[in-house]
Amino acid sequence: MELTFKKHPLGPSERLWLREAAQPDFFPRRGLERLAGQIPDDFRPESIDSRLYAGHRIKPIGLWLVDSQHPALSVLDKTIRAIKSRIPTENVALSLTAAELGQAIGEDEKDVALSFRYLMDFGAGWFNTLNEGAEGVKIDFGPNDMFTYYRSYRGPDDLLERAYTRVGKDLYPPRTDADTELAAVAAERCYMCGGTVLSNGVCSRCRAIVRTPVSSVHVEGVDADEVLRVTKELTTDKDAKSSGTRVDRFIERAKNCVDCLSRRRWVH
Repeated sequence: MELTFKKHPLGPSERLWLREAAQPDFFPRRGLERLAGQIPDDFRPESIDSRLYAGHRIKPIGLWLVDSQHPALSVLDKTIRAIKSRIPTENVALSLTAAELGQAIGEDEKDVALSFRYLMDFGAGWFNTLNEGAEGVKIDFGPNDMFTYYRSYRGPDDLLERAYTRVGKDLYPPRTDADTELAAVAAERCYMCGGTVLSNGVCSRCRAIVRTPVSSVHVEGVDADEVLRVTKELTTDKDAKSSGTRVDRFIERAKNCVDCLSRRRWVH
């Protein structure tokens, strides 16, 4: 997949400003003083793309563009993975401090706290609240949080690309069955059994089954009316009008193939 954020164009003044903003002691007036004579007197940092810089702070994408090996990006990655490893299986609230995560991943507490703020730059969905108190900086999760973004996390590049291309949208939208099928076709593998694809994402072995009409299928322990009812729910109205409805959607949703169908005691 082409990562478009890596090709974001930067003007000379923007690049100089982002490099300055990447420094640990950065604040805007000091940046203007340090860059005097290198950037125009009327340069306005707020004109930089808000995906890169906003609120007088550099964001992770802007940081990558001027220093792809910046330590803060590595800390961000480790922080996300550390939180992911602490997802509770019980229905309880969870609080994590920058201090405890820093100790766990071998990073400074201040750097982990910065990672928390970077997560805020990506929008809602990473935690409920961020607070600073006697325990230092901490993030809180409610008992019903599903930790979807953490469970879906695939690495820094994928995250930055999503933040760049999905502004104001769900970073990790639910995958549909169509997404799964299209991905399999792109990989030239059968989306049902993983075998070699001949056409339309299905191999020749599985195609023989998906062409089987409901009227010809018997599932041991389930009567034909039940098979037809389930099939109607999983197919389009147009496809579900007759007893000859094909079972392709039924089998696709069940994620069956020739081998596992036999194990599940299907009879044709």
